[in-house]
Amino acid sequence: MNSTGSFNGAAIMGYHTAANVPVYDALARDFGISHRWFASHPGPTFCNRFYEITGRLNLGSGLNTDTPPIAENMWEFSNSSPLTPVFNKTIFDYLTDYHNQFEKGVTWKYYEEGYCFLRFFSNYTFDNTNVVSMNDPVNGFFADAKNGTLPSVSYIDPHFIELPPNANCDGPVADIKLGQALVQKVVEAVVSSPNYASTLLVITYDEHGGFYDHVPPPAAVPFSNESPIKTYGVRVPAFFISPWIKPGAVFGHAEDASGKTLYFDHTSILKTIARRFMSRNPPYMGARYAAANDLTSILNPSIFKPLFLPFVKHKVAYNPNNMRLNIEGGTATSAVTARFDSNDSDAQRFSFEQFGDFLYIRTMFGSNYLTVDIPDGNTTMPAAGYGIKQAAKYEGGQALIDPVKFNLKYQLWHFAPLDATDAGKNLFTVTNPFFPKLVLRPMDLLQNATPLVLGNIATASPNVWSASSTAIH
Repeated sequence: MNSTGSFNGAAIMGYHTAANVPVYDALARDFGISHRWFASHPGPTFCNRFYEITGRLNLGSGLNTDTPPIAENMWEFSNSSPLTPVFNKTIFDYLTDYHNQFEKGVTWKYYEEGYCFLRFFSNYTFDNTNVVSMNDPVNGFFADAKNGTLPSVSYIDPHFIELPPNANCDGPVADIKLGQALVQKVVEAVVSSPNYASTLLVITYDEHGGFYDHVPPPAAVPFSNESPIKTYGVRVPAFFISPWIKPGAVFGHAEDASGKTLYFDHTSILKTIARRFMSRNPPYMGARYAAANDLTSILNPSIFKPLFLPFVKHKVAYNPNNMRLNIEGGTATSAVTARFDSNDSDAQRFSFEQFGDFLYIRTMFGSNYLTVDIPDGNTTMPAAGYGIKQAAKYEGGQALIDPVKFNLKYQLWHFAPLDATDAGKNLFTVTNPFFPKLVLRPMDLLQNATPLVLGNIATASPNVWSASSTAIH
């Protein structure tokens, strides 16, 4: 810091914005997050991963390169070095025992890309049944999600090699775009899977990888009487994807008026698995695991049923002449048109965010939102109707859905079913609450790439739209 502080000091408190991590921005709106999820250990990767699947740190098998060195059969407070086989019992051993003794339907898989952390454990180093490639066309994660054959418990590890071009684990110097692409693909697979209604997907990091957090880690129950460590590690991101999660929810809090706190760590995953799948004979995985909060508190008592699947991509079509909703002009604020031609590009992919009885229509170009364009704020109805454009999601650091600085009515859309028949339930008239008597439609029903407007009802044909998912099925 003394030599480079004037140049790099500000980076210590830097952060990524929605422009860099658009998938996370979308997840935070469509599902839930925790701002009180702490790493289990105030240290590096391996330690936290041992907590995540064993409930404890690892016992070192010999002298390593720590300073001072950790003697044989002592707890490892840093990454294992040298790498030696691990013999500790994992959550997967307990799941297998439970499957064999109590309930045959309890199953698990660990999906890897390259190799996974579970390979360090001697029981699974050469396991090709429960430990499989994420991308295996028959037994991989995406195949299982598509076929509705996901096991009771699934773990997914990214590609750990952090050097480009294939790294997608977000560790420097990996390109975070690849990490975003992996998360998007996994979430789309889960949301569009037949298993979705009974699934909770947790996305988190083993450790924080940074330098600073303004929230100090709380005190933690020592996993062992020999451990001098009395706190959790720094907070890490945590996302919860499930139809049982209220969109936009934030979980966890500091001490409230009643003196109660709510926070999670990696052993919360173990506690949740045990409560859900091993309730007849739950395992004991250490004092930290015993003290952990499970994730049942984040689940709603009823399932959330939006009009369209959240997060996943959709094609939106004007049905009378099958014109596709389309972005013209790239990722910047630009016009939205209706085109006769259909393609698989992001220019014709959209997702929906439920907001009460209304929807935000989010484009795949920069996570922008479909917005009514009123030049100079003039609300006098032009002859051709109000144009529609993309709007930048953020302006001056404020979210566009801020009802004070921005009129959110310009970005809300109401989809009214055509009628109560099976076919009519999937066809919609689209209006904006600021102009409820005007409908969303192409300006010219015969011209290709015609501007999209809020205008008077065209009597020549019904003004109905449809939306179909383009995600994994």
